[in-house]
Amino acid sequence: MYRIPDQIFDQYNRAQVSTSMGLFAELNHAWVTIDNALYLWDYTHPNPQLIGFEEQPNSINMVKLARPRKGVFLPAVTHMLVISTTADVFLMGLACENAGGYKSVTIYQTGMSVPIRGLDINVIASSDSTGRIFFAGSSDNDVYELTYQQEERWFQGRCSKVNHTTKSFTAFAPQFNLRNKPTEFVEQMVVDDSRNLLYTLSSNSSIRVFHLRPDGSVNLTITKTAIDIYSNIGHIITSNETLNPRVKIVSISPIPAPEASRYHLMATTATGYRIYLSATGSYSWSATPNANNAPTSMQAQHVKTPPSDSPSDQVPQAAPVPGAPFHTTGPSKVSIHSLNPTSSAERFPPGYFFCFTQKDNSKQADTLFISTPDSGKLAIPRDPSTPIKPEETGIWLTLGSRAEAIGLYTPYDQGGPTSSGFGNELAVQFDKPAAEIAVLTNTGVHIIRRRRLVDMFASLIRNSDGEDGLEDRVQTFIRIYGRSETIATALAVACGQGMEVSPDSRLSKINDPDVLEFARKVFIEKGGKPTINENAVTDGSVPAIDTVLPSPRHAGIALYTSRLLRSIWKTVIAQQGRTPAGGLSITPAVPTSTLLTIQRDLSALKDFFNTNRTFIEGLSGPDALSKVATKQEEVALQAEHRGLHSLVQLISHTIEGISFILVLFDDRVEDVIALLNEDARNRFLELTFEQLFATSKGHETAKELVKAIVNRNIAKGSNVETVAEALRRRCGTFCSPQDVIVFKGQELLKRATEAGPNSEVGRNLLNESLMLFQQVSESLPMDYLKPSVEQYIQNQFFAGMLSLAFYRDFSILTTT
Repeated sequence: MYRIPDQIFDQYNRAQVSTSMGLFAELNHAWVTIDNALYLWDYTHPNPQLIGFEEQPNSINMVKLARPRKGVFLPAVTHMLVISTTADVFLMGLACENAGGYKSVTIYQTGMSVPIRGLDINVIASSDSTGRIFFAGSSDNDVYELTYQQEERWFQGRCSKVNHTTKSFTAFAPQFNLRNKPTEFVEQMVVDDSRNLLYTLSSNSSIRVFHLRPDGSVNLTITKTAIDIYSNIGHIITSNETLNPRVKIVSISPIPAPEASRYHLMATTATGYRIYLSATGSYSWSATPNANNAPTSMQAQHVKTPPSDSPSDQVPQAAPVPGAPFHTTGPSKVSIHSLNPTSSAERFPPGYFFCFTQKDNSKQADTLFISTPDSGKLAIPRDPSTPIKPEETGIWLTLGSRAEAIGLYTPYDQGGPTSSGFGNELAVQFDKPAAEIAVLTNTGVHIIRRRRLVDMFASLIRNSDGEDGLEDRVQTFIRIYGRSETIATALAVACGQGMEVSPDSRLSKINDPDVLEFARKVFIEKGGKPTINENAVTDGSVPAIDTVLPSPRHAGIALYTSRLLRSIWKTVIAQQGRTPAGGLSITPAVPTSTLLTIQRDLSALKDFFNTNRTFIEGLSGPDALSKVATKQEEVALQAEHRGLHSLVQLISHTIEGISFILVLFDDRVEDVIALLNEDARNRFLELTFEQLFATSKGHETAKELVKAIVNRNIAKGSNVETVAEALRRRCGTFCSPQDVIVFKGQELLKRATEAGPNSEVGRNLLNESLMLFQQVSESLPMDYLKPSVEQYIQNQFFAGMLSLAFYRDFSILTTT
């Protein structure tokens, strides 16, 4: 936990009217308002500098971090502070810079403000994509927008407010409350940029949906009362003491379109139930076709219940992984009180649910319940006739004080667009940072990090109670996640991928010998065996070896390797651009640091195979055939060897391919590309990592690049032998020993031309080049042979020309 600095408490003790706290988690900053003053600090810094803003006289009610509209501020201003006071709402520019591993912010005056006398604004929402700002207060149920622009216009200042719910002529009419009912007001507003929708939650638990049109207008399209919402879920779950129209809805969270097409909004009740709603454009359940179409109806379609167990019993001591699984749906009439009362809740993609509850008012401390989807269990193939259950794991945390705010510290990264769904955390666990959530209390900031499956497995091994208990937990792991996933996870741990949070809140690798050794043991002993599909063998149309289903070990290796390469596999290697002067610029499409990380992980995997080859069935060599008892087992083992050997070859080839790319971009790649013909140049610019690593097209393009690299060094007068040897050593697949001899012969031929054919030095160099070319004559390509012969003729070395041509033809004849 990062504690609140003492200077904040010093300022807090001087408060006279009001105080509030909040988070700018994406900037690693927290804020506190004390009367009319705003203070910010980097909560990750051991000695943070307090940044204060005290240049306005009114008490501050609310502060919101927002993204500005493009073109309004200077590029250095990446964020805005929207600050509401008792008198006005004003904007402040915010610039953020990274300095020494920490983020520093600078606040700028913008001169933009609007008066709001009598509105008591305490709810603000913003759109990250458009920069639009909306706000509401506790005095009415209206929704306002704060408009701002770079320059003043006719009859319009730089900043103004627009009421999107009450017509201008009725805003001045007197309001009478004849029944003396409490005034309904907005309690929460959220923006869904993926669908151009604004949702509001009122004090009466009514939800409104506004469509944010491209022309800047805002249309109220749906109003859903609490009675309607609870009526919709009557067929899903029976009404009970903790789920009925009298139970208040305390929070709403949008569900972005990339994450789910059917569900648009999640509403959390004061008893911890989660109600999923769809805002659709027709009477069908299909989602709105696109963000430009306004929805016309909203229906509650699904309910997730709170955990049925009490917090003290939620996490069994013998749980195989941190957290306890629980099912979140059920028709039971029994009331569930585990999350009652819920004061607030928040949902973050891809389904992290944070629920704050207070069980004992006398302790002045909140308890946090966290549930997350278990993507590993959801990915296991199931019987199509069996409905998919929303598998989740939950955990309870005691915060020790009151929660003030929550925010995304490190958001979940999907890793780019994908057609195979959303929220596959297992796929991105090795190439994307784990999601982290910041929770601010009145004593400090807690960082809650999502544990990857590989970290859970490493922790399971480290915290085991003896060999027998550990064996049982591994079997449980296999039962939950499947054998292939378990093998992939054990392989990752054995290769040093496991991580933990150290006592000083830093991430560190788990390299304990006992942990690595047990993970190695699981990989070797629990990998299963290949099997033959007997039905496919009977007709004889397919060779028996092609009907073998590889072992889960093979699947686990393929799974782990694919996750290491996932982020670059379909990506082009180079991207073309222009320099400020208008010249051609070729830069790597993937950062060099990313390539080095992938290469390091693949090298660790290769070293693991080299060290344990004799223990791995399918890689141990011919000796393993002596242990088979039947012909079927022999065929299965041969197929397993073929599959594993191909994977190992791919890993080695990929390591060398990355080295080749690094060598290519170490030099001026523009000069190298200029030496290629137009067809080869276009092929290189369209070449993906997949094509380079796994296709003949990529291999041939790489060969042409190697030749261009060497020719460029020959033209520069560099030592070609050194360059070629470096290429051969780092990426021998692309630059063989024969290539090195050819390159050296080319260099000698160039030096002979420079020395002159009639000089003794020139003649010696010509003869040396001929001897080198003769060594590789049978594999000498025509595009090397022809220019060499032409240079021999140019240097009047006719004997060498005839000898080389004859020697090459003779070599071809003898080899064929």
